[in-house]
Amino acid sequence: MTQELTINYLYPGKGKLLKAVGILVKMGKTTAFVQVDLFCEDKIIATSSSHLAILEANK
Repeated sequence: MTQELTINYLYPGKGKLLKAVGILVKMGKTTAFVQVDLFCEDKIIATSSSHLAILEANK
């Protein structure tokens, strides 16, 4: 579940190929922090970071 989401748009996505690269920065017992960079034709066009709550699956 998303607790916080930040998106920074840097440039418009003009082109045919979009690629997202994400990394798990920190994983805890109840939360995780991730970052994602979005590229268009190998130019970074947006960045994002998110703080996520880790929920227990139904048994």
